[in-house]
Order: sequence, then structure tokens, then C-alpha cells
Amino acid sequence: MLFLFFHSEQTDKNANYYKGKLFEKLLAQYLYAAGYDIETRIKKEGLEYDLKGSHRVSENKVIGEAKAFSKRIEGKEFLAFCGKFVPFWMKDNSSLGLFISTTPLTPEADNFYRENYADKIKVLSGEELFSKIIQELELPHPESLSKQIKSRKFYPFSYHLLKTDNGIFLVYIIASSESATASSFAIFREDSSWLNDKNYLDLIKQNVRELQKLEPVIGDSSLHNFTTTRIIKYGLEVGEGWFDYKAPVAPEYFIGRRELIEDIKEYISLGKEPQNTLQVKSRSGVGKSSLLAYVNSCFEKQEYLTELHDARDVKNTFDLYYLVQRFTKSKWRASDHEGVEKQLQEFRDRLNKNQRAIFIVDQFESILNNDELFNSYENLITIFSNFKPELFILIGRKDDLLTYHDDQISLDKIKELSKSYPLHDFSPEEAKKLINKINEKSIKKIQNEVKSFIYEFSSGFPWLIKRTINFILSYYQKHQQIQGDLFDTGLGLKELFDEELKELDEPDKG
Repeated sequence: MLFLFFHSEQTDKNANYYKGKLFEKLLAQYLYAAGYDIETRIKKEGLEYDLKGSHRVSENKVIGEAKAFSKRIEGKEFLAFCGKFVPFWMKDNSSLGLFISTTPLTPEADNFYRENYADKIKVLSGEELFSKIIQELELPHPESLSKQIKSRKFYPFSYHLLKTDNGIFLVYIIASSESATASSFAIFREDSSWLNDKNYLDLIKQNVRELQKLEPVIGDSSLHNFTTTRIIKYGLEVGEGWFDYKAPVAPEYFIGRRELIEDIKEYISLGKEPQNTLQVKSRSGVGKSSLLAYVNSCFEKQEYLTELHDARDVKNTFDLYYLVQRFTKSKWRASDHEGVEKQLQEFRDRLNKNQRAIFIVDQFESILNNDELFNSYENLITIFSNFKPELFILIGRKDDLLTYHDDQISLDKIKELSKSYPLHDFSPEEAKKLINKINEKSIKKIQNEVKSFIYEFSSGFPWLIKRTINFILSYYQKHQQIQGDLFDTGLGLKELFDEELKELDEPDKG
């Protein structure tokens, strides 16, 4: 995420192609400034080399690979470059291999590199690469641009390099002074001047996925118009009392799921299993959000550290970085996944013995149609896998509304790194307990005959039990009808209730 790319001829289909070309051109500029003459995409002996050239003083040859990936570099990618470099090096062992990427190697790939190729290949990625490019190309220092933003009473979050076919720009993600999350972005030229070309800024916003949920700041006059206050709430919006059916159940009114809850608590407490990501999966409306809110309260009582949020409030990767900062209580905000890893490392080191920290995500299915954000969550889950048994991720998601594009994202990696817990419909015993508890708190009591109608109609949905009881009590109050008489006529709850059910939104089914 430190590096952004935009080409005026890119489309959804060829964006990755142009991203690769732009990254190669950026590296050619950087390496030239560092003393190398470089050509890009050179074919030789049936192989294609992203970067090939020599040092202008020593004349040592260099061959390089450029990877503009959003995910960490797997071992197979690095090994493929080694296969191209070794024959080159065997002919001239003074030559240098360069493996340069926007994201770092995975721990496994990094270990392989250090054990086998550290003396032959130089790996540059992430923040180290970013800093070297800023230095060699003499681009504006982040602090100088930060002062410009602060002077206009706004808060700068993170600094990024944008490579385009029109040159290099610097992007700052910013927020209003009252906001905890980013709402806008500002773009600066190489001479530190503020870019105010509205048409070009809009074009960048439309085509750079990382910026699509933010508004461009266009000159002094637009600052107050485009920068809004955004806050991602900690926790979930929960209902009040036993009768509230429009929101997830507050922990103090939670009933049932005891075996599942104890399984999750024990799994995290023991920390002996290989996966430290847990998925709670269910069909819509059976109380997944309520379960997460309750489990979160249990963890807090155990003095575990938690971060609970609704994924529908997370609009982009910058929001996710904010949530990680909130989770780790870090004094600084990460601008890439490497920074996130450092925050988590520092956070884990501060935990007490046997203390756990759990990052809890509700409504995870809401990000499945945003591949940029999905990839960021997937990267976070991958990073978390290096911090067991102290750190965990707990995900709640619907498994009956998966309307994502298989060609853009895959859940395979998350499945591999996680343990799944199915959340089933309310059992008859749980439903009976909830009906009796609500009846106990009700001024007007419900007869046993009517309770059986409620249970049958609710079909294992906790929210529908509450909604049905509310409806029946309200109906009897309006019509002064004796309980049981209504159903003796053959008129069922479905006929009475259909119209009101149509008015319910999906969020009401917490």
C-alpha cells in the first residue's frame, strides 16, 4: 500500500499489466539515480528479465525482478527468479541479482533467501524500498508535506508514492481534526506543490482502488467541503431489553449457545491448535452478531484485549490500518502490511503471561465484493498466523449469501488458516428458554398453546421469536381477543405477519 499506480490507458481488465509496467519504470528511474543503466523487459535465451543492466562505475552486471503485488511474495515467486538468475551468475559471479517488490517475502520465502542467496541477491521491498526511492529521486520528505496539511487544520495519516504515466506524485491520506479515520486524499507534485486539477484527481479516484472510497482535496476552498468526520464504532449496536428484535442481543440478555461459546473460549485460552483464526458461520438471522457481542464481553471479563467492529463500517485498507492501531494501542499508524506486522509484534511483547488478544470482525461477508479490502483482511489473517498463541482473529460471516466473484477473490487461503464453527438454528430447548424468559418479563402472559405456535413459526430464528411475541401481544391489545381463539379460526401467524415482515431490513435480523 506504500505504492499506488495509475495509467491513463488502464481498464479493469488490463490494470495489472500497466501496474507492472509502471513499477518497472519506477525502478529503472530509481536504479539510474543509484548509478545503474537499466533496460526493462529484456528477452534473452528464451527468458524475460524485468530489469537488466550494469553499474556505471564498477560495470558489474545486474539482473532484476519487479513484483507489484498486493500480497506477500510466496516462495515459488522468489524461487522462479532464482532459476533465471543462477545461470546468469554462473557465467559472471560478480553480477548482482535484485528482487524488488512492493510487499515483503513471506517468512518461509525469506528464510529460504537468507539461507541460500543472501550473498548473491539483494531483496528490496516495502518501507526500505520506499525510503530508498524517496532519497535517490530526491522526492519531497513526508514531514514537509505533513506540515502543509497540518497548517490547514487537518490531520495527515499516511504517505504514499503514486507512479503514473504522467510522472511521480505523492499522496497523503488525510482526515478532519475530529475524525479518527481517513476521509480524503491530497496529491502533491515532485516540487511539493498541491495538485488541483479536478479532472485528473477524479480520474485517479475512479481508477486507483485504494482511493475510491475517499474524496480528493482540490485546493484551499475544497478542504471544508470534502473532508468529513468519520468514526468507526468499537463494538456492535445492540438492543435494549428482552423484547428488542431490531438489533443484536446485548450480552446481559443473551441466551443459549453454551457449548459453542465454551468451545471457542477453551480453544483461545489453550492456544494449542495450529490455526489462530476462527470463523463463526451461519445462515442469516440465527444470532451470529449477538454471539460475537456476547463472546467479546466474556473475553473482556477475562481481561483479554479485544477489537470488535462491523465490517460494513470499513470502507478501505486505510480504515483497517486504523483498526489495527486501535487494537494494538500503537502510537503510530501503519501504511503497509509490514508496518502492521511491527505493530502486532510490539503488541504481543506487551501482553501479560497467558493473556490473549482477539481481533473480532462481524459481517465479514460484506467485504467479499471489495477485492482490495478483502485482500487486506486476508493479508492481516496471514500476518496473525505468525503470532499464535497470543493473538487471534474471530470472524463472523453468513454462509448463505456468498455473492462474490470467484475470479477476483478466493476464500481458500482463509479456509486453510482458520477453524470453522457452524452456528445452527436455535434448538427447541433454547427457543423454549427464550420464550419463557420473555414471557416472564411481560406484563401480559402468553398461554402455552400460543407458545407452541410461536416456536413453530419462528423456525429457529431468535429474532423472529421476539418479533412474533411483540406482534401477538400488540395484536391482542388492539383487538381484545382471547388467546387461542385467533388460531381456532384457522388464521395463522403467517397471514397476519407477512406484511410486517416485508418491512424488515436485513440489519434488523441481528
